[in-house]
Amino acid sequence: MADIQRVWHANWQVYGADKVWLQMNREGIRVARCTVERLMRTMGLQGARRGKTVRTTMPDTSAPGPLDHVNRQFKASLRIPRDGGHDSMLMADSVPPSSRTPFHGDGGQHSILKADTPAVP
Repeated sequence: MADIQRVWHANWQVYGADKVWLQMNREGIRVARCTVERLMRTMGLQGARRGKTVRTTMPDTSAPGPLDHVNRQFKASLRIPRDGGHDSMLMADSVPPSSRTPFHGDGGQHSILKADTPAVP
């Protein structure tokens, strides 16, 4: 432990576990890298970190969110085709042809509105 702390202080306290381990091996002190990592962690020694290390802006979860400036309406309207739905029938492709369920669509607008479930013999 004294050798780890000596090498760390001798290198301006910026060496992490990998560099401390390399320096100790150069000096002839044979030790496992995982041991250096564990001992540095227990002694509270850390190397200098590159890049962003601190997140300074934390969101205020109690503040209200932004307003909805486009006035979205989150309700689905039920639209039934006026022609009885004969030309807007869709078939569910995920089941075999013998047990397909016809769905009434909205004329090609890619939304399923209502299902007619026929009696299966």
